[in-house]
Amino acid sequence: MGLAKLTPWEREHLSEFGVGLWRVLPEPRCYLNHACDPNAIGTERDAVVALRDIAPGEEITIDYRLNA
Repeated sequence: MGLAKLTPWEREHLSEFGVGLWRVLPEPRCYLNHACDPNAIGTERDAVVALRDIAPGEEITIDYRLNA
């Protein structure tokens, strides 16, 4: 599917997975922000797993380099 066929939401949630290989990130991964010292990691099945206890109200973050 070409970029022109993607919806605006899909274009906003693209992530590069390799040279010339892009993927639309599903929820909830598309809403996670990057941190060099993340508190969670994404799995190949699009689950998000905590790496440590996450306090109520604390932002859930992942390291994009480890999830690409």
